[in-house]
Amino acid sequence: MEMVIAIAILGLVGVAVAPLFNTLARGYMLSEQMDNALREGYIAMQRISLELRDAERNPAVMDISHADELTIGYNGSVFRYYLDGSQLMVDRDGSTGVLADGVENLQFVYDTADPATVSNIQFSMEIVNGDVRFTLRNTIYPHFT
Repeated sequence: MEMVIAIAILGLVGVAVAPLFNTLARGYMLSEQMDNALREGYIAMQRISLELRDAERNPAVMDISHADELTIGYNGSVFRYYLDGSQLMVDRDGSTGVLADGVENLQFVYDTADPATVSNIQFSMEIVNGDVRFTLRNTIYPHFT
């Protein structure tokens, strides 16, 4: 009899705790998605920021005619940043690589339409990972070596 009562109480406690455990597990998975999306986005943004900051002022190479892609000269190479589906891509002298996955929107805004006189570049990317959506923004003032 005591064993049946103990099992019944344990069952009631289990029924009461199960929704809480489920909520905690979903919260943990959502925070993991947020962390992964942010990490990948910040790494991509940091790399683009560094390369834009030290870009070469070469109007023959620099292409700012598109709001969703950018071509610059950096360290003697030509870099092009663009979206391919949901992947943020970088093309360096014809060699292409993925900077970030889950990028839904990429936008570059320039203070002028003339590559010879650009003094700042604003860029943003919207990252989506599951139910998580972030927009990362940065403004770069290139040194133009």
